[in-house]
Amino acid sequence: MVRLWFLTGIVVAAVIVAAACGGGGGEEVEESAQEVAEQALAQEVAGDARRAQRPGQRTVTEERPQRVAGEGEVIFPDPAVEEAVRKDLKQEEGPIMIADVAEFTSFSVNQLLYVADISGMEHMVNLTEFDLSQNATADISVLAGLTKLTRLDMAQNDISDLTPVTNLTELTYLRVKDNRVSDLTPLSGLTNLTELDLWENQITDISPLASLTNLETLNLTKNQISDISPLASLSNLNHLELTRNEITDISPLLESGLGEGDTVRLWGLDLDDNSLNVVIPQLEEKGVRVDK
Repeated sequence: MVRLWFLTGIVVAAVIVAAACGGGGGEEVEESAQEVAEQALAQEVAGDARRAQRPGQRTVTEERPQRVAGEGEVIFPDPAVEEAVRKDLKQEEGPIMIADVAEFTSFSVNQLLYVADISGMEHMVNLTEFDLSQNATADISVLAGLTKLTRLDMAQNDISDLTPVTNLTELTYLRVKDNRVSDLTPLSGLTNLTELDLWENQITDISPLASLTNLETLNLTKNQISDISPLASLSNLNHLELTRNEITDISPLLESGLGEGDTVRLWGLDLDDNSLNVVIPQLEEKGVRVDK
C-alpha cells in the first residue's frame, strides 16, 4: 500500500510540475510526465501481484521423475523449459538432441512464473539472446559458458549471485530488475554493456559500475545506494534512474556524460541543499531533463 501511495504521488507531482512549465507545449509535457509516472505505477502493481502469487506454490519440477540422458541427448528437468524447447524445435516428442539445441540463437521462457531450474541450457552454446524474466530462478550457473550472449533478461526472479555472468563479455543489454542482488563485482568486466537495469535489488555499492563506460541507460531505482561517485566516469550516459535510494549528493553527475536531451530521474530522494540549488540547475542548463 505504501508503494501505491508513493507512486500515486508521483503521478500527481509529475502533472503539477509539467503544468507549471506553461507555454504552448505545456499540454504535451504534462501528458508525457503523467504517462511516465503511470507506467511506473503499473509496473509496481504488476510486480506486487507476481510476488503474491509465488509463496507456497510448488513447481511441476518437484514431482517429475528423473531419468538418464541417452547418448547425445539433453534433458531439461523443468517441464516448462522442455516444452519451450520442443516448441522452438517443432518437436512434440522423442529425445531432444544436444546438436539441435546448440543451434539456438535465441530462447525465451519469460512469464512462466515458476521456472526454477534452467539446467540443460548449457548446451545452447550459440545463444545470443535469452529471456528468463518473471520466473523463480535462483541458480543461473548454467549460463556461465554461453559467451555469445548479447542480450540477457533475468528480471523478476530470485537471483542473488551474478558470478555466472562474469565472462559474458559480449553482453550489451542486461536486465536484472527485481531480484536479490547485492554484489555487482561480476559486472565490472562487462564493458560492452550499453543498457543495464538493476531496479529493486539490495545494492549499496556501485563502484564496480565505474568501468562500464559504454553505458547509455542505467536504472538503479529502489536500492540502498548512497554514494554515486562511480557514475562520474560514465561518459556516455543519456538516461539515468536513481529513484528511491538513500542518495543526498548528486554532484558526481556533473562530471558524467549527461547533457543536452538526456534524462535523470530522482523521485523520492532526500537531496541536500547543494544538489537542489546548485547541481540540478547546472544539469538543466546543460539541457538535461531532471525529474524530481
